[in-house]
Order: sequence, then C-alpha cells, then structure tokens
Amino acid sequence: MWRAERPILLAPHGSRAVTGAVTIRRTNVLDPSDWMLRPDGIRLATPVRTWFDCAQDLDDTRFERLTEWVLDRHATVPALFHMARRMQARGRDGSARVTRVLGSRPAWLKPADSGLEVTMFKALAAAGVQGLVRQHPIVLANGRTIHVDVAVPAIRWALEVDHITWHGGRLDAQNDKVRDRQTRRVGWQVDRVTDADTRDHLAETVTELLSLIALRARDLGITANS
Repeated sequence: MWRAERPILLAPHGSRAVTGAVTIRRTNVLDPSDWMLRPDGIRLATPVRTWFDCAQDLDDTRFERLTEWVLDRHATVPALFHMARRMQARGRDGSARVTRVLGSRPAWLKPADSGLEVTMFKALAAAGVQGLVRQHPIVLANGRTIHVDVAVPAIRWALEVDHITWHGGRLDAQNDKVRDRQTRRVGWQVDRVTDADTRDHLAETVTELLSLIALRARDLGITANS
C-alpha cells in the first residue's frame, strides 16, 4: 500500500535516536496495546496503530484505500473506531483525515469487519458460486430495509458472518434471531457462520455452504450455478 523511504521510529519525548537512518516521530501516546514484539526483540507498531499514524502521510483517497486494506486483513471496524477515539482525544496529527474517511463510509454499508465478510465472499466466488453480492438490501414485511453480508439474490439465500469476539452478547443474539425470522417471512433463507469458521476452518465452511446453496436452489426448483 505504501512504504516509507526510511523506517519511522515512534519514540517518547526526550529520547534520542542512536542512528540517522530512521525518521523519528515523538509521541506521548504509546500504550502496550499499540505494539507487538518480533521474535528478534524489535517492537513493531500494531496494524491499527500504524493505520492511524499513516493518516498524516497520505491524502484522503490513499488513506481510504489503506483503511479498506487494513479492514480486509488485520482489524475490525470497532478496533479502528476505538483507536480513532483514543488518539483524537490527544489531538494527534491526522485526526481530521481519520474522521473524514471513517465518516464517509455509507451508513448502510456495514464494513467488512476484520475482513471476514470479504474473505467469505471471495472464497465462495472462487468456488464457483455465481451471482454473489455483498451488502444486499432486503425489505422486510415491516418496511425496514436490512443489508445482509453476502447473498445470492437469484435463490434468495443470504449469509451473515457473526463476530463472536466482539458481537456475541445476549441482546445481539436475540436481535439476530428476530431479524432472521423476519427475513424468512419475505422468502429468504439466512445461514450464519462465525469469525472462527471463516478464519480457522474456511475450506470446510465453504464446502458446507456450497451444499446449503445447492439445497436451497433445489428446493426452489432452480439450477444452482456453483
């Protein structure tokens, strides 16, 4: 996405560099959660902290691309918002750009939290499923419009990815069940997988979903393109 010509070193105020081969950036905000330890003992900023710090170096377009890339590979949306709130409270450089880019995302587009929806979408597409779309709108009987993570509209099949690491409370589960019932009332089948299914058992999960898609198509008398 972007590589600095010289490594950027985050250092506390008052410290001095031992080499001129790096760019020093002073910070008074460097919590243990902001870095991780490499096997050789070098500390690296986490993807989320690096994402925020890059806001001062990139224009809005490139920072938006970086945001999508980080969401696809490294982080959840709540993690980005948490970092933004924490750092903006300290008046860090780049805060305004972070606010613009995060605020520009359509309200209905539940971003690919930790990239798992995108991962599942790409895996199903690679397996040959035709007609896949992300964030497909479905109008419920009560007039409310929801957007499902992944869908095959031709057979009215939808897939939701549940993030048990941050979205798994009793009320969330209850709301999901109500939403699923309402979706079925308008003729859609909703299946759910977890972040663990997607991250740790992707191949097995895709195989299972292919079977469910085929069964759904058979029940409707439609030839499944998979």
